[in-house]
Amino acid sequence: MKKLIAKYQIHDTFIITGRGIVLAGNIKEGIIHIGNLIRIEFNGGILERKIIGIEGVDGANEKLNIGIRIENVNEKETLDLSNWNPNLFIADIYETNNGSEIPLKVGGANLIEYLKLNEDHKWTGKTEHFVLGKLVKDFYGLAICKYDSSNDFYLFYCDENWSEITDTLHDSIEDAKDQAEFEFQNTISDWKQK
Repeated sequence: MKKLIAKYQIHDTFIITGRGIVLAGNIKEGIIHIGNLIRIEFNGGILERKIIGIEGVDGANEKLNIGIRIENVNEKETLDLSNWNPNLFIADIYETNNGSEIPLKVGGANLIEYLKLNEDHKWTGKTEHFVLGKLVKDFYGLAICKYDSSNDFYLFYCDENWSEITDTLHDSIEDAKDQAEFEFQNTISDWKQK
């Protein structure tokens, strides 16, 4: 079941190479979270996509302050969206109850291994993550992922819907696991493959 929670006005779109499409605009009402669903009237139809990233956007217009990265189906959709003129379209944002099902992709990258954090995985405080200027240390799970277009591995710090909150970049799966262990005790033997 979907619940309407916010309205987002789209001013522009652009591509982040290797990461996907970003919608640039401002929140008209409500609060938007990673993992929410955005609904857009696009190319004569309705497009519903999961929000996989939220970032501040620099620009001359102070109202153009939030970038939303959305999950894409394929490269054609990404290209079509990057060429789209949204003309200040107001998109609906929905909250979904997906539960904790493990996805095949996180943040648009292929999931390799994951772990659900629990009371055995104590936060060490050795690394701090800030999202939109706020310290975040309570994560539901960790996911090691790889984009098709990259040789690097990402350690994604996820919410209960396995949506990316923040990430770190690594040369290998082992490096990502070492980073996780550096930040959360007793994780090294708890990784699972999808």
